[in-house]
Amino acid sequence: MKDEKNVMLTISEMSQIHDISRQTLIYYDKINLFRPAFVDENGYRYYSSMQIPLLKEICFLKSIGVKLEDIKETTTGESTDDTMKLLDDQQNKIDEQIGLMQIQKKQIQERVSIYKSASEYSQEFNKPTIEYFPERHAIWIPWTEGVYTRTELHNALLKIWNFTSTFGYLPSRRWGAVLFAEHLESENPLHVAGGCTFVPNDMTITENTLIFPEGKYVCMSKYGMPYEFSHVKKLVRWIYENGYKITGNIYDECIMDAIFYGNDREVDFCQLQIPIAPV
Repeated sequence: MKDEKNVMLTISEMSQIHDISRQTLIYYDKINLFRPAFVDENGYRYYSSMQIPLLKEICFLKSIGVKLEDIKETTTGESTDDTMKLLDDQQNKIDEQIGLMQIQKKQIQERVSIYKSASEYSQEFNKPTIEYFPERHAIWIPWTEGVYTRTELHNALLKIWNFTSTFGYLPSRRWGAVLFAEHLESENPLHVAGGCTFVPNDMTITENTLIFPEGKYVCMSKYGMPYEFSHVKKLVRWIYENGYKITGNIYDECIMDAIFYGNDREVDFCQLQIPIAPV
């Protein structure tokens, strides 16, 4: 009597049932993950209907991102404990990926916000305004002393991103430069100036951490590189002439790199931010 519970299926039939390609089944056979019940003298592969649950399990595990080598190790065993551990491990990996994607989504939203606000900043071009900022933390890497070029800016930024990645943080779009208030009146106001980028305030404090305090800042949008000091001089003069004093370091945020607005200008569109208090 024919065993109706055990029907033999061709490779095409097996692939159609599981919505996978024939090439996938051939590859699974090659790596000894899922082999046909038998191969005839002409090399045609045939599968037993009793193998369907196993292939469904393999397809499921692959669909949730489990690596084939891990699937092979688990499906060749007889313990459900191994499968449970595999699923727990994969769930933890997915949770990590979700967290990473949430950070990426936030950074996308920040970048879109920055680009939208660029037009608003441009309307206030070269006009000092007073804005409030919460406390912000940043990582700073100084430029090579005396080397003030676009290449040096980018080198410092790459070093910062490499540094923050060791703490598990993705590169931030909020980046720019810092000039130290204590050197503004010196012969070299760019002494130890360098690139910086904002990081979460709960990131571990290091010797490269700068804290921009909560409070009021005089801000001015401008076209120019952060090592071009004329814009800083203009804004510092406005501060003194309007009855304020400088209370901290200067942040020069890159709102939009020159690559985003064609050949009209060869410098970045930035916003200077200087913390102030009444005299």
